[in-house]
Parts: sequence; C-alpha cells; structure tokens
Amino acid sequence: MFDFLARKTRAMRASARWFALVFVTQVFTVVSTGVAVGYLLVFPVVFAFAYHNSNAPRDGLLNEYGREVDKIEYSVARAFTKSFDDSISAEDRCVDPHRVFWFTSLLGVASTAAGLLCITAIERHRIQRGGGWAIGLAMGGRRVDAMANLDQRRVINVVEEVSIAYGTTPPTVFILPAEMGINVFAAGLTPEDCILCITDGAVQYLKRDEMQAVVAHEMSHLIHGDTLLGTRMTAILLGLQSIRVLAEMLFTLGRDLADADLRSCVLGYLSMLVGAVLWPFGLFGVLAATVLTMSIGRSRETVADAEAVARTRNPQPLANALRRIWGHPAGGSVRHPMTSLIAPMLFVEPSITHRWFSTHPPLQDRIAAIDPAGDTVPIYHDDVLVAPSHNESRPAAEIMNFVFAGALLTSDQPRSKRPDSKTLDPDQFAAASAVILSALSACDGETTISDYEFMRGWAQLGLGEANRISADHLDDALFREATETLTAATPPQKQRVLAAIANTISSDGRMSPEEAAMLETVQAACQVS
Repeated sequence: MFDFLARKTRAMRASARWFALVFVTQVFTVVSTGVAVGYLLVFPVVFAFAYHNSNAPRDGLLNEYGREVDKIEYSVARAFTKSFDDSISAEDRCVDPHRVFWFTSLLGVASTAAGLLCITAIERHRIQRGGGWAIGLAMGGRRVDAMANLDQRRVINVVEEVSIAYGTTPPTVFILPAEMGINVFAAGLTPEDCILCITDGAVQYLKRDEMQAVVAHEMSHLIHGDTLLGTRMTAILLGLQSIRVLAEMLFTLGRDLADADLRSCVLGYLSMLVGAVLWPFGLFGVLAATVLTMSIGRSRETVADAEAVARTRNPQPLANALRRIWGHPAGGSVRHPMTSLIAPMLFVEPSITHRWFSTHPPLQDRIAAIDPAGDTVPIYHDDVLVAPSHNESRPAAEIMNFVFAGALLTSDQPRSKRPDSKTLDPDQFAAASAVILSALSACDGETTISDYEFMRGWAQLGLGEANRISADHLDDALFREATETLTAATPPQKQRVLAAIANTISSDGRMSPEEAAMLETVQAACQVS
C-alpha cells in the first residue's frame, strides 16, 4: 500500500524548496536589475562631476576642425573622457568611475527592491480584497441553496460531511452552469469568504464517493493555505513583470521621441538604450518565477491528493474520479474566458493535453501515485452530451475580464465584516436589472441580436421569465432610476448584476462607447461602502 503520509511529507518539502527558489529568483532579479541601473547611472553622475569641476571661461576656442566651440563644453567633455582613462592618476580625474559605480549600484538595487516590494504589496492587496465570492460570481457561478435540486443538494451534503472531517466551517457552494467538463476549484482567504465551485459536469457524472474525494482534495487547499500561497505568488509575478513592462514602455517612448524631431532624437535613443538594457532582466525574472510557480502548484496538488486519501481512508474514489475525467469527452475543460486566471486553483488542468507550463501533474501520474495497484485506464461515458463551445473571441474575453474586474472590486470586505444592510425587494431588483440589461442590449440599435443579448444576461440572474424593454420605452431618467435603485442592493445582488452585464456586453464580442459609459455608471452604483 502506498505510504501517503511519506508522499505528503516529501511534497511539502519540495514545495518549500520551490518557494525558496522563487525567493532566490526574486532576489537575483532585483540585484541584477539594480546593478544594470547603477551602471547606466554612472555616466550622468560622472558628467555632473565633470560639469561641476569645470572652471573654464566662456571665451571662444577653435577645435581641430577650425570651428569655434564653447570652452565650458570643451572642458566638460575633456574631463568626462579623462575620468574613464585608467592611465591617468585618480588625483587628475574629476571623480573615480569605479567608486561611483559602487554607489549607483547600491542605489539601483535599493530603488528596484523598494519598487518591486511596493508593487507586490499593492497587487496582493488588490487580489485579496476581491475575495472568494467575487471570484465565484465572476466565473458565472450560482450559489446553491436549500431549495436546490437533488443532485445539487447531494453536493451540499458531501461538502458538509467533508468539512466535519476537517473540523472546519463548510464553504459556500457554487455551481458553474453549462460547464460539462468535470472540474472543481476552491477560493477564498478567510473562513467567511471561502467558496467551492463545482461544474455541472462534476455534479452529473461523479459518484458520491468520488465527489467526497474531490471535495476533500479542494478542502485540503483551503486548510493548508494554498489559496493564500497562490495570492502571494501571483503578486510576486506581477511585481517581477513590472520590470519588463517598464523596459518596454521606455523603449516605446524612446522610439516615439526619436521619430518626432531632431531635437529629441538623442533623448529618444537614450531611452531606447535603457529599455533594451533592462528588458532581459525583467524577462528572466518573469520566466523563472513562472516556471517555479508551476512547480509549486504541482507539488501542492500532490499534497492535496495525499490529504484527500488520508481523510477519506480510501484511495480508489479519488483515482476513479481522475479516471472518469480522463475518459470524459470534455475532460476538465472550463470554457469561461477567465479560466486562465484561476487555472492553478482547479482540480485538474482545464486543457486536455499536458504542457510544460501546466500547473498540475499529468492525470496518469496522479492516478498511478494514488492507487498503484488499481486500474489506470480511463472510465468512458456513453451518455455524455457536451455543450457546444461558445468559441469566445479574444475581444469578448477582454470585455468580460474588464467587467468582471469591476465585480471583483465591489467586494472590499469579508461578508462577516460588512455593515448590515436591508435586502432590496426582489421585484425592485428584477425591475432595475431588466431596465439596465435592456438599455445595454439596445445600445447597438434594435436588431435581431438585441433579444439574445438581453436573455444571455437575464439568464445569469436566475429570476425567471422576462421580456426585454424596447428602446422606445427607455430613456435616461429610467436608466438613472434603475441604477439608483441598485445602490440599496446587497453585495451579492450587485455582483450578480455585474456578472449579468458581462454576459450581455460580451455577446457580440465588442464594447461600444455607449455600453462603456453605462457600465461605468452601474459600477459606480455597485461600489460597496
């Protein structure tokens, strides 16, 4: 029998080593970038010393070409070039460039470290304040309540059972509708904020014991703080990426200045030079940290597998769940545009093929490690009907991410810390939502796709049947009244409206200026105080 405790211990040690390597990579990137900055600063500092020590009068002087030049300019240029001539004694030079390099390098390292720490802290705070609920709603999830159907109620019972085994509060359960791939993910940084999102495919095709094993796997991520670890790693990656972004900005700015006019040509070439020097260091930091983050994700998945087997006391259900996903036509796919952002949180890799940058070990390796003596062949489904892919275009994905970013920003506080507020009357909430979605669907004119855009957003709310309000019955006053009504809604209601708006706007794969203006108004009304 496989020693799960030993496997868990080895995986946790490997995870600690990978995290240490990420820290080393971050330090190396900071030091190398700081030294490069220090090297670039040597030249303006030496020039400043040369200019300060120049006492030449402003009388004309003829150079070797017979042209009259300013004596100060000539003296500064001569002192600057002499500073880098090692054959001249230090007393005869305005400053020693080697000594300057040490000071500028220390300044560059300190400035780079301070900038990265500041950016990392800001990004970490921005990610943390979104919370698990915002992520679940942004993924198009719907909360499962006591009035759910039998299959969804079974999921709630399983989550409660596993939570008792872990001795923790059950997370809120969300269902991802129309996602026929078998996958699950957990999100949240506090017990009040934790959620468990399960796809429709997992609800339909996983047996009860398999569902228990999968939920135990995800609960392990919550108990061991893997979501917090993921938040830290994401913030570190964004901080390291800022070096590459800054380098690209400097290079682009320099190119524009060089093309503008002759006066700014020199400044433009200097900016391009600085950007070209910094870019390789930023790129190395991002690539190295990305690879190490993927490695950490794989080791944490191994820990979660071992923990799930230890809690359920049976390796076969978890292995069978992985075999069932392996044989499923849709695998563990999740077709939402935000899937790439939450891919490390998922139970299995969302893509069918395993890649070098995959955050999860291959299914075959996980099955063999969990149950070496069991079957290692896929479990195929004969009655699976896979929902057709929406084939969301890149503009549509960008639109949905932009709207969902607004949803993430509306959940600044955990639910337990938010001030008490009265629930908006369901009829008023439905009426206000209908007006907003109707106005958005009519931005491009009354077309055959307007009804589709409205129903695509309305279906996200789950409020039953409704008809779109025609453009003839809409005006600015009615739209303002609807947005003012939303200010009295609860945070979950506001997040549901923003998720519905995302579905409506992204229907045609683009966002018009009118839709952007309406979205800004609604997001302002949905800010949580």
